[in-house]
This record gives sequence, C-alpha cells and structure tokens, in this order.
Amino acid sequence: MWRVVPTMVVQHFSRDSLGGYLRQMYSYGRMKQLFSLSFRLHRPIDHSPTVVTALGLVGAVVTRRWWLALSIVPFSALEAGFVVLYRRCPLRLFPLSWAAWTIKNVAWSAGMIRGLVDYGVHPPSRAMVRRKRLRATSAS
Repeated sequence: MWRVVPTMVVQHFSRDSLGGYLRQMYSYGRMKQLFSLSFRLHRPIDHSPTVVTALGLVGAVVTRRWWLALSIVPFSALEAGFVVLYRRCPLRLFPLSWAAWTIKNVAWSAGMIRGLVDYGVHPPSRAMVRRKRLRATSAS
C-alpha cells in the first residue's frame, strides 16, 4: 500500500571516499539479492553484472589466466556508454561515468554473490527471506 506522508524528510548524501562507495554498492547488491529472493522479483538485468564478474573470476581461476578477471571492464564501458546516452549526460563526463560504473559493478556483484551465499548457508538470512515471502503471499 502506498501512502503520501507530507511531513517525511528524506536526506541523500554522497560517500566521501572510494571505500565508502564500495561498501554502499556491496550492501545494495547484497540486499537486492535478499529482496529478490524474498519477493521472487528477479529481473535478468539486475544479475548481468554478477554473471559477467563471476564468469570472469571463475575463468581466471580455472585457466590460470588472470586477464579473464578483467572481463568486467568492457562490460562496464558498454553499460556506462548506455547510461551516458540514455540519460543524455554530457560526453565529457563519460570517463568519470565509466570509472564509477566499473566500481559499482564489481562491488554490486560481490554483494549479489554474498546475498546468494547468505541465503544458502546463513540460517538467519534464509529465515528472514522466508518470513518476508510468507508475509507477501498472505497479504495478497
């Protein structure tokens, strides 16, 4: 149910360090995974950075060719290009957008993988997902 709360105040702030931004994106990815599992709302686009990152890392470990771990870089460049063009950002911001999206994708992917691992091996996380799933199905 949606409600309008005119007295609500929402504050947004940017992270002041690279580490803070990485932690934020990691947490977003982890909670997105747990949210998706709770409400069965999986969009393939949400998992594409994770798949590219995981395949690059697995390929690097299996073949012992570490350059495969860099497969996230061209993917991030394409995604940043799409974001710049879709949102009509000035092209002079492309290098900054590319770096930010590369960082975001790596941290987001690590968080998504952690959320899946938590669901598989961490009983409190699994219980939380099941509780939310039950509440969601009983409310509808």
